[in-house]
Amino acid sequence: MDRKAFQEFFDHLDENLGDDCDHSLTMTTEFLKEKGIKNIDKVVEWLNDNGGYCDCEVLMNVEEKFE
Repeated sequence: MDRKAFQEFFDHLDENLGDDCDHSLTMTTEFLKEKGIKNIDKVVEWLNDNGGYCDCEVLMNVEEKFE
């Protein structure tokens, strides 16, 4: 994924997650599928390696790497 796609992804999570994280990557995988990302497993692995083990952790831990 390129930087622009990641920003769209973070915005999507920020707008839709609220306080209802179910401590999974459900919204993440749904977004990646909707966008036609072919290597979802690699993206999820990269997110995990950078502290994104669930949707809310992606926002808290991974988004800051792009600021």
